[in-house]
Amino acid sequence: MDKKIEEALAKNPNNTMAMFEAADYYLQSGRNLEKSLELFQKVSADKTNQLVAIAIWRRGQVEWKLGKKDAAMKSFDEAADMAKNAKGFEAVAKEIAAMKASLQEKGKP
Repeated sequence: MDKKIEEALAKNPNNTMAMFEAADYYLQSGRNLEKSLELFQKVSADKTNQLVAIAIWRRGQVEWKLGKKDAAMKSFDEAADMAKNAKGFEAVAKEIAAMKASLQEKGKP
């Protein structure tokens, strides 16, 4: 599967939807998290993209899994702020806040 994903990305290196889907696949499968982070960073860099708030949220999830907890918290805050201001994404902002609180609780020593 990874080879097919890489081939698709090579054919369309600037396709943000393909990057998002590949990054999400890597995140959900728990494999190749560094690649997932790289792709979510590319997608979230384009602030005009309609998926930017979700890409930043997912980026935070990858950062958390990679042990980059401070970066993850910043990503969650950025995603929540963007979602609050985006029509139709208000529920996403609440979900991000709840997830952030849950992760902070679990991350305590």
